[in-house]
Amino acid sequence: MAIPATPDYLKRHIADKQAPPGHRFGPYFPIWRTDWTLDKNKKKVALEQVLAFGGTAIELIKKVKARQIDNADRLGKNVYKITAKSSAPFVTGVGMENPVENGFAFLTPYGLPYLAGSGVKGVLRKAAEELALSGDLADRKNWDIFALWRLFGFEATSASLGVTGKLPKEKLLSDMTAERKRAYLAVISELSLDDAREFMEAVLPSEKRRPYRDDPHAFLAALVNDKKLRDSLAFRGALSLWDVFPESPEGKLGIEILNPHYTQYYQQGAIPADCEPPIHSFFLVVPPGTTFIFHVQCTTNQLPYQLTSSWRQLLQAAFVHAFDWLGFGAKTSVGYGSFVVPGKNKEQMTMDTDTQKGQVNIIRIDPAAERQKKVDRFVQNLPKSAELPGQASEILARIKGMKEKELRKECLKQLTAQFKNVINKGVKNRKKWALAIVACCKEEG
Repeated sequence: MAIPATPDYLKRHIADKQAPPGHRFGPYFPIWRTDWTLDKNKKKVALEQVLAFGGTAIELIKKVKARQIDNADRLGKNVYKITAKSSAPFVTGVGMENPVENGFAFLTPYGLPYLAGSGVKGVLRKAAEELALSGDLADRKNWDIFALWRLFGFEATSASLGVTGKLPKEKLLSDMTAERKRAYLAVISELSLDDAREFMEAVLPSEKRRPYRDDPHAFLAALVNDKKLRDSLAFRGALSLWDVFPESPEGKLGIEILNPHYTQYYQQGAIPADCEPPIHSFFLVVPPGTTFIFHVQCTTNQLPYQLTSSWRQLLQAAFVHAFDWLGFGAKTSVGYGSFVVPGKNKEQMTMDTDTQKGQVNIIRIDPAAERQKKVDRFVQNLPKSAELPGQASEILARIKGMKEKELRKECLKQLTAQFKNVINKGVKNRKKWALAIVACCKEEG
């Protein structure tokens, strides 16, 4: 009989199988002989001892979910919530070390199965990027590259920037990267000058913006070929993804099996032959029909006003795309990790509790307050007095690129007030940069 590698005094504590499944899969895993060698023929039997959640784990999951619900209620409109059910087995953490050779992700020290928020964020980011780079405008669902970066952060190693990293130099991967890069270069040409300049100002210090002051799109294009420029950018997105805790309706996990063939051919260099017996490889899964509640927290005060009213709709589109095409967790390419929203089709998917009650939340934007934010950001990026002559043309180009007349006038007002003496001296000496500022002021009235 296989036993866990634990002291004798612990056996009475784990005999009732009330310990969380993560503990029984880890330190209490019953797969060892009395001489502490691995009993390879007892892998499935050992996994069967892990399946039941037990009263302790069920109670813990309820408390964790209650805590998440309470936190979401406190944060209100800054949290997006969506509930989905797995339509296929779900598995994650298979690369974690375990005697059965296939791991599973349990939250330490609680021993609860979970999908890490970082994993959810990676899938959603990929979904958002695929939408943003779509060649068909309707298929983008209002996503663009700036919304991607504002919400998920800038990623210097993205394939859309032509980066393959440490991936093997395979033709298929190279072709996919090249295609993603072409899509990126195509979509950035469609972005507005204001948005391009606004993002450039958010991520680049003034001295590094000089080469791109007249053409912010050139900055976006330079990210493809300039590794030093890419690596210099540090921009965190507004979204934080919470861990997800699946709650199986039957209160237990499941077991799946792989049957690898030709082990002598792959591992020992032998000639492949159909007579080789398959090797059974068992691993844990969360069974289909399990409920997953996803929470996304947004720091809205770091978003431009366009996104403060649309980030929920964008997230909904990203979730739909992820559910339909990507999946969550491991082995998604063979169908694992698929989800559906119970009782809802794509058009009926609800975004939060208020919407489910029939109350649509409308975020009202104060144009004056939003304009003042842009003015404040403009003032923060102004250079020192000694640097004004060299950067005046860049500053004027930035002002002229602003769509709103009131915004242009207010920025000019702040510029001339802050550098009044420097500009007057420049005008007196007939300096071109100073005369250009005066001409721009007259033009804007």
